[in-house]
Amino acid sequence: NSHDFIKLNSICKIFQLICRVRGFKHVMKQLPHEVEHLELCLSLLNNRKELLTHSNWETKYTLLLWLRMLCLIPFDICSMDSTITSNTKTSD
Repeated sequence: NSHDFIKLNSICKIFQLICRVRGFKHVMKQLPHEVEHLELCLSLLNNRKELLTHSNWETKYTLLLWLRMLCLIPFDICSMDSTITSNTKTSD
């Protein structure tokens, strides 16, 4: 939805300003860092034509910082995919 992207872009502009003042290393610790957020972050980065324009660089910046934080946490790769049901077993 275009309206949702406008909201996201506005939030990311504010986030980028806070990062500029306080420093990204301190601010990115405040981002949510659970495994279930990884799929959302990747889908936002992957599925948005709006991110291709230079005017939305704050959104790309914020999402990449969030992805950086999410990649630092240890997790089972099977827990990331929402299409895998809980009944599916991984092979050893």
